[in-house]
Amino acid sequence: MAALAAAGRTNPEIARALQLSSRLVELRLTRIYRKLTVTGRGQLAELMSPGSAAS
Repeated sequence: MAALAAAGRTNPEIARALQLSSRLVELRLTRIYRKLTVTGRGQLAELMSPGSAAS
């Protein structure tokens, strides 16, 4: 889910790909952002990029 969000997919697109509701995707991504202390997809993408220190 985090990889799809970092790739720029929208919540509805992620929901369709994973056969989940958009609301569940929103809730899970919010939890992921909080745990990783990021504020959105842009920071998540930076964190997950191959050249980042965290990956």
